[in-house]
Amino acid sequence: MKDKFKGLVVGLCLGSLIASSVAYASGSQIEVYFKQLKYMFDGVEKKPTQGQGFIYDGTTYVPLRFVGEALGKEVHWDDANQTVWIGEQKIADPVAVYKDGTISQAEYDNFLAIMQLYNPAYSSSLTDPAFKKSMLNQEITNKIIAERGRALDAISYKDIAAQHLAQLKQDFAKAYSGQITWEQRISNLKLTDAIIQDNIEQSLYDNVFWKSHITDSSLRDDYMKKLQNHEYNLATVSHILIALKPAGGTERTKEEALKIANEVIMKLKNGEDFAALAKQYSDDAGSKDNGGQYVKANVNGWIPEFKQAVVSLPLNQISEPVLTQFGYHIIRVDARSTATFEEQKDALSEPYIAKEYQDFTAKELPGLIISTNLK
Repeated sequence: MKDKFKGLVVGLCLGSLIASSVAYASGSQIEVYFKQLKYMFDGVEKKPTQGQGFIYDGTTYVPLRFVGEALGKEVHWDDANQTVWIGEQKIADPVAVYKDGTISQAEYDNFLAIMQLYNPAYSSSLTDPAFKKSMLNQEITNKIIAERGRALDAISYKDIAAQHLAQLKQDFAKAYSGQITWEQRISNLKLTDAIIQDNIEQSLYDNVFWKSHITDSSLRDDYMKKLQNHEYNLATVSHILIALKPAGGTERTKEEALKIANEVIMKLKNGEDFAALAKQYSDDAGSKDNGGQYVKANVNGWIPEFKQAVVSLPLNQISEPVLTQFGYHIIRVDARSTATFEEQKDALSEPYIAKEYQDFTAKELPGLIISTNLK
């Protein structure tokens, strides 16, 4: 329904008039709401000579011809090709031509922006020609491999990509809380949610292809070796950190930190709530607002003193203060388990995918690139 309506919207926005509050798309009636909108361009109001803005399905539509011409761009409708042209009627030269495809400047710019979203440090490398060329080769590889993945798996990954995007937004909000919003960040990078979701979906198809070359038997062999080395020991742990150097606070001596830790332990033994005390006392920003808890975390990622306490402490028992380089920890182990093969399958695949990627870029990619035109 929306796709059909968008075709109508293009016609309307190019100058067609509607005389009532109801529009028709392919014989179906839909209701739109007209608005008397004010259009400001660099602080100066400009008024359209034809057409009105209107609202449909929560989105406000405005006359495209008016907006384009107000910005000094001619707007043309190519009915034969169902294409709106804004400005020059020519297709910009691609930055890369490869067998069976091209990459436009806009696609390349979006890819660079997405890489900066994931890793802000990339911004400092954008003036390096070698770095920019490597990024272009990476995007060419992504495009080629995604098409091969689609050929192997015809199902749509759109909904899964949307879930990944939602998780990415949550992770961003936690990482940059109070510094910058998701909307501000992607606006600064000239990105949209739709562009990012398309990139995620492409990556999912990339994985379909890479994983098609990996056998479960190889992964299971690797899993058993790591299991024997205790690499998959997991624990759900509640803890309170009394830091020696609290973020934004006054440094404490070991004696001062230990005194506070013992006071908290006494409160716990008297029946006070662990989560409430974690929120009040803990200096661990990563867990204090979650009841001090880390759920099914790999114990091998923790510093030795903390890990030793977690693997040896009886379940549901409050520890004595455990000293690490960060301060004193009060620990309660809520559960222990072992990561299953299915849970670790993606991580086990990563070295194989990395090798496949390196082999492809070294041996096959050069023969597939026809030309590049990086400005």
